[in-house]
Amino acid sequence: MSYKTYPEMKDSGVELIGEIPVHWKIASIKRVLEMPVTDGPHETPEILDDGVPFISAESIKENFIDFSKKRGFISEEDHYRYCLKYKPRRNDIYMIKSGATTGNLAIVETDEEFSIWSPLAAIRADIKKVTPRFLLATMNSNEFQTSVKMFWNYGTQQNIGMNVIENLVISLAPLLEQTKIANFLDRKTAAIDALITKKQRQIELLQEKRQIIINNAVIKGLDPHAPMKNSGVEWIGEIPVEWDVKKTKYLSRFSNGYSYSSDDWVDVGHPVVRMSNISELGYLNLNENNTKFISESVANKTTGFKLEKNDILIAMTDMSPKMGILGKTVIFYNNDRTHYLNQRVGRIVVGEKYILVKFMHYFTNCGCFRDQIKSQVYPNVQYNASTESILNAVITVPPIIKQDEIVTFLDRKTAEIDISVSTIQFSIDKLREYRTVLISNAVTGKIDVREESEASA
Repeated sequence: MSYKTYPEMKDSGVELIGEIPVHWKIASIKRVLEMPVTDGPHETPEILDDGVPFISAESIKENFIDFSKKRGFISEEDHYRYCLKYKPRRNDIYMIKSGATTGNLAIVETDEEFSIWSPLAAIRADIKKVTPRFLLATMNSNEFQTSVKMFWNYGTQQNIGMNVIENLVISLAPLLEQTKIANFLDRKTAAIDALITKKQRQIELLQEKRQIIINNAVIKGLDPHAPMKNSGVEWIGEIPVEWDVKKTKYLSRFSNGYSYSSDDWVDVGHPVVRMSNISELGYLNLNENNTKFISESVANKTTGFKLEKNDILIAMTDMSPKMGILGKTVIFYNNDRTHYLNQRVGRIVVGEKYILVKFMHYFTNCGCFRDQIKSQVYPNVQYNASTESILNAVITVPPIIKQDEIVTFLDRKTAEIDISVSTIQFSIDKLREYRTVLISNAVTGKIDVREESEASA
């Protein structure tokens, strides 16, 4: 859909923003705030089972605070003490200022009591100068997010200082016009988000179908009329009579990755596979932007951690109570470059005399295998799988010829589902791209949506 443009424009003086309507102005963030940008406590409080919700970066997603992903609860005493520095208020905006999701935003839409932690920058709009939802939209624009990335610092992770945030500039419409733009964007982005949610649900259903197909194939086989026997394992139940069950340690060798330090990382060298390279969807993401490298000298000292083709890699750590990535496995196929293995990623090496690599991979990604590992994980700051839980996990072992049939079947069925998922994901990406462009054009005055907002009122 095409929109009107403003009749008269001027140079904003800011290269990223470009031209703006003549009656708009440019201002730094700090000029439109009620208070300086601040953050939560820089100490780690005691996390309780009940009390006041304690919110950090994992709760900030697509403009909303997801309280179900809170870090936990803190005491009333700690909450009171933290509120002496900053007390959350409706319409405050939070921006993640450190970690992989730096720049992500959310707005407070509750009057309930809670506290925030130091990874979040709290930004409170002066409503005499800027409406909170217009400020949120502006900070979501491609222009603003690009400026955030330009001023990232890199230590152990990317971060941006609060004084830097305060000095980032935005384009500013008159207050009444801000409200019209914000209302227009709320309506349009809500419609886009609803469509994205619907498509994401389609992907979830396909992934559930994929998992059911894998589970059934590796536990019951492909022949529904095959004679069955008791497996001797309660959660597996009956298996075909010619199948067996064995522990992982009798079918493979297992080892952990090496504990590389931040001092080992270099700009160019041998890539290292880390936890962040393993996707929740079960693939290995070796994108250059998501990979760390070690020098030749460090590689020579850690040759025992060099990966070989067909190594099965398993995620052994998760920060989330849902443990969505814990126990997830991928097959390492990359043979073009020498890769090394980082700590908290395990390696399962299969000889293929009794079990095929791909059958092992399918089984280790079924819910029954991961549940065995998760059942032996105890809550802590992070959730770690033990070597013992992996070595003692039980696996079904069909005859090799049956394994090959199952792998062929699953390769075909999962490929069909993966193509459908990719098609839907492509449309989601296009919707998100359109959403970003729409926000950027509206908050920088490249389109005039004042009448659009009135027409929808």
